[in-house]
This record gives sequence, structure tokens and C-alpha cells, in this order.
Amino acid sequence: MHTELKILLIYCLLVTFMLVLQSILSVQQHGVKKLAGSRDGIEYSGMAERAIRALNNTVTSLLLIIPPVFSLVLISVSTPETVSVLVVFVITRVLYFFSYLLGIPWVRSCLWWVGLLCTVYLYLICLGQFETPG
Repeated sequence: MHTELKILLIYCLLVTFMLVLQSILSVQQHGVKKLAGSRDGIEYSGMAERAIRALNNTVTSLLLIIPPVFSLVLISVSTPETVSVLVVFVITRVLYFFSYLLGIPWVRSCLWWVGLLCTVYLYLICLGQFETPG
């Protein structure tokens, strides 16, 4: 299995953990009984609301990172550089989630940009805009 694919699977597992954490925060705020219903009119606030927004952004980043990772696997490109960029992406996205959860705005924004630049870079590698060694 390509290293990039393993890293993507690890990120997917981390996103699942973030989903569970978001769910726990929602249950703490509203209780299981209320959340088991239709959820119409439920208002979230504080950390539970930030967790929902952070998770939505995280899922979007997951959807954007899947195509270049699968493309790297399909074109059989795996270099220390592509692995490093993907590792930086995963680390920054996890830190982004927790900085959003804790309400740390400037750090959160910088991490978001680093993750996005990693994603764009991998797309450019796949499109042949940057040469990879080897």
C-alpha cells in the first residue's frame, strides 16, 4: 500500500474521532433524549457549536484531499516530498480542529491556510506542474 494512502486512512480515522468528539459535546449540551428526536429548533452554542463548524470544515478538507492522494497512487508517484506534504496536511488539519474547538482564531486561520496550500501543492504535483524527484 502506498504511504500516501496509509496517511489518508489515518486522517479518515482522525476525522471519525473528531465526529465522536463533536457528538459527545452535543450530547453534553442537549442530552441524548433531545438529540434522538427530530432536532428541529435545536440551537448549539459554545464549544458544541464550534465543534460542528470545525467538523464541517474538516470534512470539506477530507473531500478535497482525496482526489490528489488517489491520483498519486494511480500514477504511481510516491516521494519523500509528497509524503511529507501529506503528513504536514494531516498534522495541521488536526491542530486546526482543536484550535477551532478552543476558539483560537489566528492560529486556526494560519493552520487552515497551511492545510489548503498542502492540498493545492499535491494537486499541482498530480497535474505535472511541479517535477518530483525520481
